[in-house]
Amino acid sequence: MIHVFHDVTELRQKELQYQKSNQSLQALLSLLTAITCLPTIVDLLPREEQGPFLLPPSMHYIGQQLTNLVLQILRCKLVMLLSLRPPENHLYYVAVSGLEPEQEQIRRENSGRYSLADFYDEQIRAKLYSGEIVILPYSRIHLPFYERSDRNGLLTLHVPLFVDKQLAGIMLIARSDSDNAYTPEEITLAKSVATLIVFVIGCVSALNQLNGTRGKALMRQEADKIINEFLYLASHELRTPLTAIIGNLQLALHRLDVLQRQARDHPEILAQRFEYLRQPLEQAAQSAHLQEGMIQNMIDDARIQTNTLMLHMKLCNLTQIVQETVREQQERILDHKILLEITPSSEVIPVIVDEKSIRRVLIIYLKNALTYSPRDFPVRTQVAREGTLARISVHSQGAGISLQEQEHVWDRFYRTQGVAVQHELDLGLGLELYICKAFIEHHHGHVGMQSDSGHGTTFWFALPIVETTQEKAD
Repeated sequence: MIHVFHDVTELRQKELQYQKSNQSLQALLSLLTAITCLPTIVDLLPREEQGPFLLPPSMHYIGQQLTNLVLQILRCKLVMLLSLRPPENHLYYVAVSGLEPEQEQIRRENSGRYSLADFYDEQIRAKLYSGEIVILPYSRIHLPFYERSDRNGLLTLHVPLFVDKQLAGIMLIARSDSDNAYTPEEITLAKSVATLIVFVIGCVSALNQLNGTRGKALMRQEADKIINEFLYLASHELRTPLTAIIGNLQLALHRLDVLQRQARDHPEILAQRFEYLRQPLEQAAQSAHLQEGMIQNMIDDARIQTNTLMLHMKLCNLTQIVQETVREQQERILDHKILLEITPSSEVIPVIVDEKSIRRVLIIYLKNALTYSPRDFPVRTQVAREGTLARISVHSQGAGISLQEQEHVWDRFYRTQGVAVQHELDLGLGLELYICKAFIEHHHGHVGMQSDSGHGTTFWFALPIVETTQEKAD
């Protein structure tokens, strides 16, 4: 009897690495969703006196929600939001998550009694004042109201918060130093929460300084600007670790294929073991690609908002673009039928377009149709001429979309409510249809939809047809 052993530790480690990174990515995406609602929340905040603090009093409530979220997502031991009071920079505890009640009470009682210099040495303070994120053992933080630290054995992450170019506070995160070091994704999450805090501070300050409808309009305008910058920066910071994750997963799947071929002539139980490893890796890769699409949506949205969207226009056959795109989706998605109908006069439709953008729009239409349509009903794609326009439509047989929601489906950050999601990995920020509309309008086209309860939904876009020499002759 011959026994063949393969070390699959690396494959398992890559799967666990993905799961851990995915958790941080999902948390950041949740924050990105939440930030879009902040202008409405800020509208409800009462006017307040700023006083001597750079962090407004309302940050006690908002900060507590954020520290609770970070504690839960990163599974750390402690998260604190600290505020500084100039000019001596006395330190105040704004929000605390993870401490026992008596430990938190001691800190509250000593809040504002000591300056930043009482807690951190000169070297650490210099890094914080320069905006640098600091990672150090908790034992290096001096607690002037304790003879010894009650938090020994922790590794801390300090994210400085700046308001008007002044150090206004610190977000402190602590976890067991026996755990792994903070990952780039976790640091990105911490920086994003810090950005969110500064965003709220700016909104509250604007609300306190401005009155009436005009004041709120200006505040919302500034809020939109900050949201755009936040989404753009967050999407770029997410892309690098996600690219590494996808690369590692692809490498792991390749090595698994090699091992499986080597073990082809050995007992059936080996095949079962390999399948046990392959399934979670494939699911992780699929999820990572979906997240990659979301990040690309955020980047495109930022470019649309800043009028920096670059399109590479050229003469193309629109029908060929649709045929190739539908064929690719048919080959990828085997458990849901996709049909393509081309009217007799539409075999060749000359258009001047950015081919990549048109493919993106059609893929988004198809993805939405597949997501919200029962698997036993095919999704139908149609190519047709309508005078001087080419019309591409995608129909799905689902529950339909209400008239009230139809008015908002093209809005930025809007997500359809009350529709059962068919795909367990379906995620989004409500940007895709908004981006589709922007892409098509940049091509001097237009978009639309039709939905009837119980009869499904059709999304379409129309583009101007180019009159070629052949068509002129005809």
